[in-house]
Amino acid sequence: MHLAKRYLILARHADAVPAGPGEKDRSHVLTDLGVRQAEAAGNFIRQEKMNVDEFWCSPAARATQTLTAMTGLAVSNPSVHLTEDLYSGSPDDYLRALWHGLENTQAMMLIGHNPTVSLFASRITGATISLSTGAVVVVAFPLASDTTQLSLPGKIVGQFIPSANKI
Repeated sequence: MHLAKRYLILARHADAVPAGPGEKDRSHVLTDLGVRQAEAAGNFIRQEKMNVDEFWCSPAARATQTLTAMTGLAVSNPSVHLTEDLYSGSPDDYLRALWHGLENTQAMMLIGHNPTVSLFASRITGATISLSTGAVVVVAFPLASDTTQLSLPGKIVGQFIPSANKI
């Protein structure tokens, strides 16, 4: 039996402007630092030679702006799925997105929000993970070639943690 791997690039949205009075949470936009964080994360993904087939993202402005800043550097013509479950959902909702996204692809990216994105990362790796804004963790999942079943926990094979001093 040949073992293959599937990859999840899991990201927390980049730094965002705090909500103003009466402003809805989902409308926060990225700060200039946030744009630089997302661009740097995209560079990391490109340097790691991660060919992302699908992108799953929260519909919140800060998440979609993170996606846009990252994907210009990562891949062309991505398959983008905006899903409410990645905005207001639970780690189980993130897990469902993972199963759907990696069913027929080699690598996918999922962009979400804390605390759920960090809880999900911890759940699928068995490690304690707390993603800062703009952070990325790459998780590899063993996969038997005669099945589409992923094996948990996945193994952390890369990470990007932005530093305001270096961006």
